Amino acid sequence: MYVKSNNSKSNIRQVRFEKHKGRFRIVFPRQYFGGKQFKKSIDLAADSENEELAFKIVLRLQEELELGRLIDTSGAFHEDRYQQVLEEYGLKARIRLVKVVPEDNNGGRVKSNPSILQIWEVYCEFSEHRLAKTTFINSYKGAFLNYLNSAIESVGYDTDKIFNWLVKNRNPHDVKNLVSALERAYSYAISKDIFTGKNPFSGLKETLITKKRIKEINQDKLGLEGNELLDKKKAFSWKEAEIIMEAFKNHPKLCKYYPLIAFKFLTGCRNGEALALWWQDIRFDEERIIIRKSYDSKSRIFKPTKNETVRFFPMKKGSKLWDILSELKKGEDNHCVFSVRHNGKPIHQVTLCEKWHGKTFRGVCYVGLVKSLVEQGKVSKYLPVNNTRHTFVSHQIYDLGREPHIVNAWCEHSEEVSRKHYRDASLVARDINPDLPNFNQKTHQDNSQVDELKAIIEQQQKQINQLTMLLEKFTDSENRNNSKSF
Repeated sequence: MYVKSNNSKSNIRQVRFEKHKGRFRIVFPRQYFGGKQFKKSIDLAADSENEELAFKIVLRLQEELELGRLIDTSGAFHEDRYQQVLEEYGLKARIRLVKVVPEDNNGGRVKSNPSILQIWEVYCEFSEHRLAKTTFINSYKGAFLNYLNSAIESVGYDTDKIFNWLVKNRNPHDVKNLVSALERAYSYAISKDIFTGKNPFSGLKETLITKKRIKEINQDKLGLEGNELLDKKKAFSWKEAEIIMEAFKNHPKLCKYYPLIAFKFLTGCRNGEALALWWQDIRFDEERIIIRKSYDSKSRIFKPTKNETVRFFPMKKGSKLWDILSELKKGEDNHCVFSVRHNGKPIHQVTLCEKWHGKTFRGVCYVGLVKSLVEQGKVSKYLPVNNTRHTFVSHQIYDLGREPHIVNAWCEHSEEVSRKHYRDASLVARDINPDLPNFNQKTHQDNSQVDELKAIIEQQQKQINQLTMLLEKFTDSENRNNSKSF
């Protein structure tokens, strides 16, 4: 695929590397990014010893590019994915902090302040074992570092300009978290005598507004906006859910994702919980499923569920859920149930979202299956894949009349329920078949029908009484007329 930089037309669509200021850097072909050139440093010394490693990275990045993973949904360069690839090869910024440098005009020695990236790297090394692994990888070494690199590429290393760029170009909530972390990073550097002077990010987080304020209220539009808010729903109707499941089931290429999509609709579990389900968690003999793990696709880590609980979901024999799982080819106990690979590895969440929503590959936008159903008018609105959870909850409570605390025991959607109440409800919930309507709801429906019939009979009886009275009056009148005639 390539090794060195040249102007050969045969390499115009290939990823390559070149030497730049004593380092290797990656050069990406323009065709994938609308003519825009991307050159990314891999912070690897440009010598013969590292050339083989650089070549391996180029091959890997070429593969990622061809699969569309280095292009985000807007068609821009996917910084997060690029950093993940580099981390797989153990590459990160090499930092040498120099505390003391030549003398000043008075003969004293002065300290040189490191750059913001060096401060950040030192703080990351300090924080690595103090943070959750997913937070460290996804935020500190992922999104936050990408934000800083993007800001520096645009405005340089001036901290005021970096702050202003972040506020204008990135999500306010993420910026506030990053600025707060940068304030702690500089405080740490000052305490360790690494940085001199004032903390450039001190107090800046308080100036950030994370919630969008309404600047003006239009009297004419207020009613419409209120109705719109009332009409917004986070769930598909159950009929739409069945349409989506059938579409995946009957699709020639995406049918292998049908069991996962159906499982999410039928259990209401979170994305990470479905991806983390192992075969040892499926208990056919006990007619239940154990949900106790979650999978983070970015860091590729299995971890406890969101609230660190273990819950049981009923899987009655002969139910739709039972049939779907029993038809799958069983793997090893520690293999993922919904793996599309032979080694039992989990599906990446990005892959799941691409099949659902769509992706952009080589500048071409591919529509996902659910988006396609919306465009065809078969589904009323588009909702992300995680809204299968909302759909399950809505279906159980509003369609089947299930008690909210039972639904909570199944999918843990409310943190207000205490752990004791959660455990007590779980004992009841595990013996209920989610496929069937609530018995109490059926009884209520039967009682309602009886009441309706009683009302109808009562109305009919009134009509009969009125007709009887009219008949009697008519009979009396006829009798009187007959008497006069005689």
